[in-house]
Amino acid sequence: MKRTGRIVVTLVTVLLLVVMGACVPAPVEITPVPTPTPEPEEVTPPPTPEVDWGIIEIRVTDPPPADVKSAVIHLNNIEVHQVSGNESGWITIIGTPSSFDLLDVIGVAEVLGSANVTAGSFTQIRMDVVEVTGETTDNVSYTAEVPSEKLKIVRPFNVGAGMTTVLTLDFDGEKSLIRTGSNKFLFKPVVKLSIDYKGEIERVEEREREREAEDTTPPEITVTGVTEGQVIVSPDTITPEFSASDDTDPSPTVEATLNGDEFTSGTEVS
Repeated sequence: MKRTGRIVVTLVTVLLLVVMGACVPAPVEITPVPTPTPEPEEVTPPPTPEVDWGIIEIRVTDPPPADVKSAVIHLNNIEVHQVSGNESGWITIIGTPSSFDLLDVIGVAEVLGSANVTAGSFTQIRMDVVEVTGETTDNVSYTAEVPSEKLKIVRPFNVGAGMTTVLTLDFDGEKSLIRTGSNKFLFKPVVKLSIDYKGEIERVEEREREREAEDTTPPEITVTGVTEGQVIVSPDTITPEFSASDDTDPSPTVEATLNGDEFTSGTEVS
């Protein structure tokens, strides 16, 4: 009996060990979760401020100089001076060399060039007089002495948004080109600056054309089914119909009232 008891105990002990071994948890494999990278925020750039633009156009004209058949003025770097608040600066209108003959612009204005500029206030215009060449009435070529400094014309003017400001340089040929000797000339420019606000003139002319083109003819109205002053006694009825035509409007809108109430064409009235 004792032997049997020992065997039972031993079996129970082994069984417990097997069960306990089966209950030991298996190692868990942990996979690290990557930290999500935040999406970059979309940065909206600030809106670009709207800028009003206008146009400056440079022209030249001139009375005739004496004793010459031609007087070609060579200019460069035509600039205007703009002021805006506490800031100011020079703006190039024509940056390439340009030239014109004083005798070709007698009584007419020749366009040298133009440029878009920021609308605003301007104080002066300046340019380089590179050279003055020509031919005398004796068919002798000459090259005039020119000033070393820039030619400046100080006169305030404005450039409006969507408008064209025309600057006309009116050279006085007789006073500007001075004969100092035999076939020798000195160019001392005497210039008058004329300003024309072309946009304003064009708008005034456009308004005049619009007024002239206004429709002054009244529409033609046709009424049928009733006569003026007609008296209706019940049970008689009438059916008035009306329409309108207009030279400037192919489908005019027609509205009517009867005794203060809205009335539709073709409605029977008793």
